[in-house]
Amino acid sequence: MKLPGVASVEETSDAAETRVRVECSDTDLSEEVFRLAVSQGWVLRELSPDVVSLEDVFVRLTRHESAAADEAAEAAGPAPAPEEGAES
Repeated sequence: MKLPGVASVEETSDAAETRVRVECSDTDLSEEVFRLAVSQGWVLRELSPDVVSLEDVFVRLTRHESAAADEAAEAAGPAPAPEEGAES
């Protein structure tokens, strides 16, 4: 069953429980998720929003850009050594 506004769903399971992370596109679907759980007979132990701050977004973006720059530099290989007697 799909809920409108769901961007992605990530499920992890072990012997004791199943955890589901639902990413929504600019919509709080807490009530809809709760209703779906009740209708399916699922037991909810926790239902909480994961709020991302502007700082979190900045850190993720800069890490991604830094990693991409490192990969590009690594792919280009070592920088050539300056020639002797060449002026800078």
